[in-house]
Formats: sequence, structure tokens, C-alpha cells
Amino acid sequence: MNSLNRTPILPQQTTQGSQAPQQTSVIINDSNLWANIPEELKERAQWAVSGASKAPLYVVDGNPVPAKTNDPTTWMNFNDACTFAWNNRGRVTSHTDKHGIEVKQQGYSIGYMLSAEDPFTCIDLDIKADTPQEQCDRASSIIKTLNSYTEYSQSGKGFHIWVYGNIGKGLRRDNVEIYSQERFIICTGNTLKSEPIKYKKDILDNMVSQLQDEKGKFEPLPDQPQIESDDSIMEKAWNAGNKEKFQALWFADLDNDSEAIGLDHSQADLSLIQMLAFYTNNNDQLIRLWHKSNLGKRIKANRKDYIESTIRKARQNQAHDEYEANIGKKIADNLLARYNAQKPIGINKFIPTNLLDVMNRPPMEWFVQGVLPKKGLATIYGLPATGKSFLMLDLLFAICKGEEWFGMKTKQSKVAYINLEDIHGMGNRLHAYQERKGLIPDNDFLYYEISLNFKEKDHVEELINSIKEYAPNCGLVCIDTLAQSANGIDENSSTDMGMVIGKLKKLSSELNCLVLIVHHSGKIQGSGMRGHSSLLGAVDCAIEISSNGSTKKWNIAKSKNGANDIERQFHLEPIPLGMDEDGNPISSAVVTPVIDIQAMNNHNKILEDQNEDNKRILKVINDNPNSKQKDWGEILGFEKAYQMTRAKDALIIKGFLIENGKTVTLTQKGLDLLKI
Repeated sequence: MNSLNRTPILPQQTTQGSQAPQQTSVIINDSNLWANIPEELKERAQWAVSGASKAPLYVVDGNPVPAKTNDPTTWMNFNDACTFAWNNRGRVTSHTDKHGIEVKQQGYSIGYMLSAEDPFTCIDLDIKADTPQEQCDRASSIIKTLNSYTEYSQSGKGFHIWVYGNIGKGLRRDNVEIYSQERFIICTGNTLKSEPIKYKKDILDNMVSQLQDEKGKFEPLPDQPQIESDDSIMEKAWNAGNKEKFQALWFADLDNDSEAIGLDHSQADLSLIQMLAFYTNNNDQLIRLWHKSNLGKRIKANRKDYIESTIRKARQNQAHDEYEANIGKKIADNLLARYNAQKPIGINKFIPTNLLDVMNRPPMEWFVQGVLPKKGLATIYGLPATGKSFLMLDLLFAICKGEEWFGMKTKQSKVAYINLEDIHGMGNRLHAYQERKGLIPDNDFLYYEISLNFKEKDHVEELINSIKEYAPNCGLVCIDTLAQSANGIDENSSTDMGMVIGKLKKLSSELNCLVLIVHHSGKIQGSGMRGHSSLLGAVDCAIEISSNGSTKKWNIAKSKNGANDIERQFHLEPIPLGMDEDGNPISSAVVTPVIDIQAMNNHNKILEDQNEDNKRILKVINDNPNSKQKDWGEILGFEKAYQMTRAKDALIIKGFLIENGKTVTLTQKGLDLLKI
């Protein structure tokens, strides 16, 4: 579907019941994040790739074929897995799940094959949209107690905790899974805790003992009096979060090949009865409701022995679910007690950061070098009719396409644009842009026309979930305008503005992106942004737009880590778009930069100097492949070790180098730069 012709709808709150399976289009995490994966895992040749099915694959003659978790001959090294995934990042794979839903994924994931021969264990915490808050809190306590390397799962909702210590055969209870061998774990590098992998054998042993405590058979939950009417239960089931599956089972015609619920008759009966059993503890009512469905009208479904065995199995499963929930609580409570006992008194909340770690952090990344950072908050502001929305749209499309913007290179990314102000003029702007500047980047541009209000409790969370669904790895979210997104607040109030800033930061943090806000300036040009000064303090970059007749200008009013002396002039070039039904001309405009030759030359000189520095570093690494990092630093004249680390990391981010364990090699892009 064309993203410019659709308006994604924010997810709605679901009623009681599990979430219905959805058709999804998954895109794997940014490959730059793979650098965050611990070296202890990278250096072992226990890697594989996976597509939409999430099953492990290895590469034979350039093609992915099934790999086995117990056969090391089907495993890959980290570098080969990353290379294949990167080279096939545009390839789409598909898989039909157990519900008959087709799942698609663009690109390949990478993952680690756990083996009895390695010292690692992975704790998988499964968090879904309908996971109870109590279980989410338990997961948080487990993460806190283990305090080891933790990353988000591929969905962005669950977590994988990596520790030293082998438990043998894997175990699972409730939403907690523990694996040490014969298991494929997809790795994202999207870190929640960038701690080293830590030795936690004692805690693992305790968790295993808790999981294995009770293995008895489960008696079915007892039959109880009816409480609600049949109609009341049907209304709840019909509108629950898993309503699509319920309705498919209710109307199921399993003799029809077009029926795609993926179950045989007995499985379908049990699945439907378990859904109904969630709402009633009375067996007579359960049987009566079942027999109203298409499945219940079959001859077999009216046999007494079949009815009794199916109801018993459903009630046993309910008892088992309650047992697992209690076991999960016991594990979490035990871990939390250990954590609380181990916490240092008085200093547990504030832990100092090592200065060497700070110096070794990778350099800052930019969407537009020195102008627009890749993370945090930014704003474009100005008086009405200065071209704010036109300039913003021009910037967003440049980033979508990875094209230069005002002579400056951009980093390509998906963007989401929340248009809250000029909905009616948007169509003409799109036509004008396409007329003058070429095709609109449809696949990477997510467009919303919604009633977003930061004062509403759930709006930010719903927007986050929507963007994750429609545009995974979206790097930039633009809100046009701030005033419309916080309708009814007092912009001059520190309390109200603080609330808005908190919501914007949550949006940035949850999506790991830059949030760009279009805002108004004060009544007089040059008087700064409208509203409380805390907003200017919170943003990483502020771009001010001013107007002098037909010539307009943007300049950097604030940049925390970039240049403050950048400014560019532009015109709004009128673009005729034909006539309306009354014969009146239709037009819109596009941004046309006013070329400043001196500024362009200065900027190009900076880029040339940067390329020369990059070539000098790459040449030293290429000429001395067996030397250590500190030796490269000495050859280059770096006085501190962290200077070489930062230079190397910057070249990895730019795609000139790749690091595999302790080996650093030039990519084809790096080799090409040396030839210039």
C-alpha cells in the first residue's frame, strides 16, 4: 500500500484476552548495532542467519540453507553472518505461521547457536502487548538482579540476558525461558544494559531449582456455578484482542480448503473451548456455547466421551497456566529478594561512570553533519509564513532519499511525519515536490493525519507502537506543530512545558530516534521560540527560520555538539499545478536554495580534509594488518589510546572498516577511498 495514500491508525486498547495474530512486515535492526554484541560471542564460530521464519540458516554457495543447533558444521563465523545479512538487506523472506498468517521480513537477522561446549546461558524474557504488568515487573527485577549484558529482542519488546554459567537442558515457565545449549538466539545489539557478560552460576542454579520444583500432574479446575449469561460471554469473546482467531474458529469449516486456521478438528475444538473457558468456569455453559459454533455442530462434537475428554483437557491446561504463573512469581520474588539483599546501602541509585569508558564512546552521529543529530530532540521554528513546513518537508525527503540538503550530505533513514496543522495543503505540496524534485520516497516516508495530544495519557505510547509496526527502525519522527500536539497547555508554564518535553524524550528514547518539532517563534522575528525557555534548554539543535521579503533564511540558533555559525538562504519557488473546477489556478511551492559559493567551497574543503584524514588512518591499518591498535595510534601520532579507538569506531560507522573479534579490516568502501 502506498504510504502517502494511507493514514495509519493508532492501536486501540484491547479488551480482555490475548492479542490477535497480525500480519506484519518486519525489518531487522540496524546492522551498526551489531558492533555492540560482546566480543566473547563474536569470536566464536557459532553464528547463523535467519529470515521471516526465525529458523537458523547457514550459507552454501551464496544461498541460505537450514542449519542445525547440534551440528557445528552448519554454523558460521560472525563476520560471514554479518556480511551475508548486510549484502542481502533488501531481500524479502516470508513464512506462514501456525495461525495461517503470512509474516514477511526484509533482510536477514543474525543469531548465536548456544552449545554445551560454550560457557554461556541466555535468559529470554518474553513480553507481549497483553503481558500483565505484574509479569513485566518480574522481568524488570530479573534484569536488575543479573545485571549482565542485556539486549532487546527482535520485536523490541522482549529481552535477552546473557550470562556465564551452563544449566544443561533448557527450561521454560510462564514468560521466562533459560537456554544453554542447542538453541538459536537472534542477536540484535540493541542494548538495554551494555554491561559485560557476567558469571551468575549461583543465581542460575537457584532459578533452575525454582523451575523444577513441581512437576506433578494437573487436576482440572473444578466445575463452578454459572455467573454470566451466554450473551455476555459471547460479547466479550467477540470483541477481545484475539477476536480474529476466535471468529475464525467459531465459523470454521474445516472441510473447506480455503479455511486457514491451521488446525485439525480436535485441535480446533480444544482451541475454541479454551478461549470460551477463559470467561466461564461452568462446564454446562461451556458445552452449550461450543455447540452453538460450526465446530460444535459436528456429530463427533456431540459424543459424550469426546465432550468429557475435551473439556477435561481444557480445564487441565487452565490449571497448568495458573501453576506456571505462580512459579514465575516465585522466581521473580526470589531474585528480587537476592537483589535487595545485595544492594549497597545508600549508594545503589548513583553509580559513577569510568572516564576512560566515556572517552572510548563512539563519535556522535548526524543526519546532516554538524546540523541535525541522529538522536535526541531538535526543532525548526519561525514566524507564520516563513516556510517552516516547506523547509521541514524538504529536509525529511532529503533524509529519506539520502540526498544532499543545501550542499550537505545526509544519512538515509526512514522518517515519520505527524501532520497536525495543514492537512488540506499537503496534497499540493507533494505534487509540487514531485514535479520539481522527482519521485517521493514512498517506502521510507510514513505519513500521519491524526489527533495527537500529549495531554492524553496513552497517545504517546500508542504512537510509539504504531511507528514500530509500520516503520521499524524509523530514525526520525517529525511533529508539525508542537502547539497542535499539546492543545490546551500553557506554553509559558514550566510545568506544562516540562510535561511536553518528557513526552518528546520518551518518544525519542523508545524509538531510538531523533524527534524534530516544528514550532512558532515569538511575535517579533529574532525573539526566539515561543513559550517557556526550558524547551530551548532541552533540544539538541534549534533551527531558526526568518524572512526578508521573498528571500528566507535558516540558521543554527543552538547546537549542543555541532556548529553554531551555519546559515543558508532559500526561496519558495511557486509551482503551478493546473486549474480547479472553477478555472482558478492551483499552485504550491518547493524550497530552492540560494547558492552561496563561498559557503559551499568552505563546506567542501572541510569534507576534503576529513577524507584525507580518513585515508591516512585507513592506509596505516591496511599496511599494518597484523599490528595492534596501539601500534596504529603510535604511527599516526595519537597521544592517547582512546583517540585511536574513536577514529576506528568512526570509520566502522561510516562503513570504511569492519571489526571481527580482534581483527580489523577495510571494507570495499574503504579500499575504494584509498584509490581516490
